[in-house]
Amino acid sequence: MATCPTMDPRYRVLSEAQELASEYEVLSNRVRILILAGVVALGKAKWNEIREIIERYEGRINPNTLSFHLKKLIQAGLIVREGSMESPRYVPNISEDIAKKIEKLVNEIRKELEAGEND
Repeated sequence: MATCPTMDPRYRVLSEAQELASEYEVLSNRVRILILAGVVALGKAKWNEIREIIERYEGRINPNTLSFHLKKLIQAGLIVREGSMESPRYVPNISEDIAKKIEKLVNEIRKELEAGEND
């Protein structure tokens, strides 16, 4: 039996990301919102963990594209890069306003990550 599109977690995540993208200029791209929400969901994230989250929802992403969008978020101050050049970690640095706006998206991603761990 087919799942109703609005019940599909992937659909909900992509819809929420698109809605936020239209509200904030630096977050005017759905991939950037997914990156930010993924980093918030994890607390601290490695590059590969971010890539895995993006690819879970968007499909395969070119590493250069991911790096471009991650750099935009760092330049905007929404993500901070910590650690060594060889093994950086990315940490969210967002206002309460943005945290509230992405809360549903972060919760959906967390649920998906937890479900993936239990598989």
